[in-house]
Amino acid sequence: MDKESQQYLKNIKFKIFVLGIIIVGCQELHERRIVSAESDFNLIRDFADFQKKMNGLDTIMFWMDLSGCAYHYGERLTVTKSEDSIIIVNEYIEGLDSGSKWINKSRTLVAVNDSIWDFGNFLSRNSNRLSIENKEFGTLVMYYKSDKLPFFTNGLGDKNRFIVDYYKTMFRVDSIYKDYILQELEIIEEKPFKKESF
Repeated sequence: MDKESQQYLKNIKFKIFVLGIIIVGCQELHERRIVSAESDFNLIRDFADFQKKMNGLDTIMFWMDLSGCAYHYGERLTVTKSEDSIIIVNEYIEGLDSGSKWINKSRTLVAVNDSIWDFGNFLSRNSNRLSIENKEFGTLVMYYKSDKLPFFTNGLGDKNRFIVDYYKTMFRVDSIYKDYILQELEIIEEKPFKKESF
């Protein structure tokens, strides 16, 4: 081989070597970023501000019991984050028998800084319904990983007020809820029955 060919091969080998180092270095940097990216979301601390506090690694689920009397109906919201948007996947189920299946209702994208949906404000408004110690199933249950936060109602009238508030909040991002918003009626608190003797 002449000197020019040898020099040419040396240059190609050197370029391949440098390219290999760059690829390996980039791969290690990428792996370090994946390992170091973790969530500091805490369900109890951040439940009302979840839209801003969650990151792309977090998935938050809500299960809402919308049943009344003999009618069984539930909704499940799966909330994830993608850069500057929140993705809400809404599913519903009718009936509680073993053959009931979750049916996709809608998929909605809202901005992280959105003030229209404002589901966090709905949760804050109803924080008096929270019971951290009670691990039973509430009317609304918020899930994050293995943690859950149940919201409870007290009686049918209270549950209906809670459902109306939920529907009004959901209507802000999905017009399908306009059909579900119940006629708001004044609910008169029951008084103890007075037994009269004859």
